[in-house]
Amino acid sequence: MPFIKFTLLRFGVALAVFALCAYLRVGLVMAAIVGLIVSWAVGYLFFPALREQAAGYLQRRYSPSAPHRMKSEEEDAAAEDRL
Repeated sequence: MPFIKFTLLRFGVALAVFALCAYLRVGLVMAAIVGLIVSWAVGYLFFPALREQAAGYLQRRYSPSAPHRMKSEEEDAAAEDRL
């Protein structure tokens, strides 16, 4: 699952940067903000292939015409459309 890999990677980077900033006594709120920004930048700049795989996985998983939908979900959707 590329989404979980990408999420864990960004969470790990954010946590490491947060811990470093907290150790340097930057302040907890500022450390959290810096950690989130750095984790976004690292994921965006250094892992574009993994980011694209994760986005593709989510797009396939949650698209309305996904083949994984259960028959009961399709019946519910058809009933809603008729109403």
